[in-house]
Formats: sequence, C-alpha cells, structure tokens
Amino acid sequence: MNSNKFFTGKVIVNLISLVVILVTIPVGIYLTTHKQTIQSSAATPDQTHIEIFGPNVKNNQTSSRDIQVRLTYVPASQSAFPVSFRIANSKEALPYSQEQLFSQNNQEINWRLNSAPGLKVVYVQFKVVDSWTDPDLQTVNLNATPLSAKFELGSNLADINIKPEDLDKQLKILADSGIKDLRVFVGRSDLTDDQSASNLNAFLTLAESHQLSVIPVLIDDYSTNFHPQSTNSYYNQLSSLDYTFFDQGYEDTYLEFVKKVVTLNMSHSNILAWEIGNELANKTNSTTLINFFKTTSAVIKGLDPDHDVALGVTSSASTSLLPLQLYTNLDNIDLVTIHLKAGQPRPIEDLNWAKQHQRAVLVEDTNLGDSKDKSLSDKISSEESFWQNQGVSSFFTNTINSQ
Repeated sequence: MNSNKFFTGKVIVNLISLVVILVTIPVGIYLTTHKQTIQSSAATPDQTHIEIFGPNVKNNQTSSRDIQVRLTYVPASQSAFPVSFRIANSKEALPYSQEQLFSQNNQEINWRLNSAPGLKVVYVQFKVVDSWTDPDLQTVNLNATPLSAKFELGSNLADINIKPEDLDKQLKILADSGIKDLRVFVGRSDLTDDQSASNLNAFLTLAESHQLSVIPVLIDDYSTNFHPQSTNSYYNQLSSLDYTFFDQGYEDTYLEFVKKVVTLNMSHSNILAWEIGNELANKTNSTTLINFFKTTSAVIKGLDPDHDVALGVTSSASTSLLPLQLYTNLDNIDLVTIHLKAGQPRPIEDLNWAKQHQRAVLVEDTNLGDSKDKSLSDKISSEESFWQNQGVSSFFTNTINSQ
C-alpha cells in the first residue's frame, strides 16, 4: 500500500473528527445554557408565613387557647398583593370564616384555639385579586392544663318567646336562686329564621343584665315546636327528625338558619356554647350523623371561633358510637354533653373519656322521673352531688317553662 495515500487518508479522517467535535461543543454549550435560562426564568412562587406567638407560647408550645398570629405574604414579582385573608382552626371551617382586611405584612391578630390539649392546626388563606390561595397552615401544641374547678348550676328554660316582662321576672328568680347558666331553644316552627335570630338577640341582652350565661340550642330532635320553620317537613308527623334531614336535607334549610342565628348573635359575650341540637341521635347510619355534626360545627366555628360548640347528645351511646369514635372525629366540638334519664345508667364512659382528654362536661338534662314523684327532688340532689364530685362544669335542672 502507498504510505503517502494512507497518511493523507488518516489526516482527512482526523480533520473530519475535529470539525465534528468543534461543531458539537458549541451546540452542547448552547443547549445547556438555554436549559439553565429556562429554569432561571421560571416564576418564583408566592410565599406565606404564619407565626404563632404570645405570652403563653414558647418553643411551639402554648399553655393557653388564646394566642396571637402574625401573617406575612410575599408575592412573586408579577403577582398582586392580597386584599384580605381568612383564618380557621380546621380546613372544613375555613370557607365559612370571616373575610378580614389584609392591610400590611406582619399583621397581627388575636386568635382562640379549639379546646382539648394536643397538636393544633391554624389554617390561613389569602385573597389575591378575586381568588383564594391554597390554604397554608401552622401548628402549635396546646399543653394539658387542669380544667377549671368551677361548678355552676343551670336550668333549661325552653321557651324564650314570651312577654319580655314575664321573661325578665323568670330570669330574676333564677339568678336570685343561684342559677348561672341557661339552656334555651332558638328555633320556632311558627317563626321565620330572622325572627328567631332576633328573639335570641333580645334574650341574650336580657340574660346578660342578670349575669346569666346561655347555651342556645339550634334544633330539637323531637317533634316539638322548637325547630326552624324551614325544617317542618323533616318531622313528617314522626316523633323525631327523620333520616333524610341528616342525609342532605339540613344543607339548604337548617344550615341557613344556623348562619343567620350565629352571625347576628356571636358578639354576645354571655354565650356559654352553641349547641347543634337537643338529643340528636343515630337514625340508621352513624357515619351520616357524624358528617352532619362535622359540617355544622365547621360552619359555626368558621363564623364564630371565640365560642365553644357542643353536640347536645344524651351520650355517645345514643349515636351508636363509643366516646373515642364520636369525639375524635369532630375537631370543632369543645364540650362533652350528658343527659340523665330515668331508668338508664349514668354514661360514665363519656365522663371518663372527657377526663382523659381534658374536656369540660355539661350535665344538661335531669329527666329522672315524673314531677309528681315526691322523691324526685332527692334524686336530683343526689345526682347533683355525684356529678359535682366528678368535676363537671355545669349541672342543669329540668325545664322551667315549655311551649
């Protein structure tokens, strides 16, 4: 073989390889640089910061339900600054919470956590232009603290829709006898929602003048007159609310009533707790009842985070659930309720669960027998002594007036 030809061919091959390398390197550099340019030009996401602080907060622990929250929002370069925000103790309550003006970063607000010790979550959303951001959250641990040792006597004052002068006399008699708490029905089947809400407003003002706290009961399970007018059809001449109410019927009737009543009256400081209903019980499906309780309590707490919420059940057994199954599914329920019934054992399981989980207990009803029973007074006194020794917060006697 001719060595010159071989040498010439080898040189040509090497030159071609060099050209390929020289061409490829700039292309690779361009692709890499272009990719980095795309990455660096991606929009920086909006940043939110929620800080929980206060005199009782240290190392993400708080010994008090009353805290402060500091809010900061850093928009991306092309994003608008929020015009408002809303805050809640549960994700379910957030859509119902009050929209508040967001005037500046590091804005501080006073806030009240739900009861019961453990990990607490505070949710916040900001409104940018006309849309709400995805919920952001911050957590804090509420330390267990001894419950108040106070023990108060209460009374069931069923009907608040009587002459103001007669009502005033009743409240004076009750206050003078040592009663501190009242439990009343809000709804009336013969009144509009607005009328019922307005009547409660007047009653709370009157009760406050006698230094009385009030538990407004929002509906009665039984076929009485004490339910919102819009729910009349769900009784259907039965002795109690039917299943369709708890399934979906409450959404367009009862919930609208709840919103009106709570919104008008939540500024009253003498509300002891909102009560979802009197002795609401499992009809056919405990899951349906739980979902009803969860939705209703979220609506109430979203509108009014400053007041406690109670179920008003006779006991957890009336829902076909254990206390653990009932109350741990309901983040927005603060108090455990117990109703005493003649011939039925005391619901000690509920009491024990409440003690274990630092929940205040209300013994709301003492239906221990016929009023003609001469020993009834002694029975009630015996129960009062028993439950006071167990550390309950309030003990209510039976109904003073009726419809």
